[in-house]
Amino acid sequence: MAEEDDSEKGTMAEEEFYPESSLGYLKGVATVVGEYLFCNNPCVLTDHVLVYVNIQKQKHWILVHFDIKERMLNVYNSMYGAVNKKRALDHVKAYSTMLSFYLEYLDVYSSRPDLNLVEGPYSVGKRELLNFKFIDGLPSQVNSDCGVFVIKFADLFILRKIDDIPSKMSYLVAAYRDDLAISLFIHARRK
Repeated sequence: MAEEDDSEKGTMAEEEFYPESSLGYLKGVATVVGEYLFCNNPCVLTDHVLVYVNIQKQKHWILVHFDIKERMLNVYNSMYGAVNKKRALDHVKAYSTMLSFYLEYLDVYSSRPDLNLVEGPYSVGKRELLNFKFIDGLPSQVNSDCGVFVIKFADLFILRKIDDIPSKMSYLVAAYRDDLAISLFIHARRK
């Protein structure tokens, strides 16, 4: 019998959950309730969920990391400034609201004995909004490179190197694009 892996498990939500895109909404719901398993783990059993979010008015992408154990949304945005943060804030608040309901709907509270419901982040009401924070000190995009930044942020998170984001990342975008193109080409050849 194989030993169970105690490492943290994660999954990725494929699209945003907004009603403007009913297909995206339905895929998001299917991912969260475990009907569609992008990384082979239902959300209720994961510690981390990565969600790429489209800020439609800005034509911009951000990465939201849902740390389930901490009941926290960590927002990775490659565009600085109060205006850009405000545009992303409405989307983050929507996730904060919606995911708190999903936690209750999926019965995460009783199915996860590792969550302390008496003290800490889960000692609040079940429908209390999730906490969120915008990660400071991230490199800023120079061109329309937000998609590459989101992919790289997710890649670094998956590799457990999210604290090692290069400060001069915008200078490395061309190399990241090449790496991504090669990876996609190799993946396509294997199919």
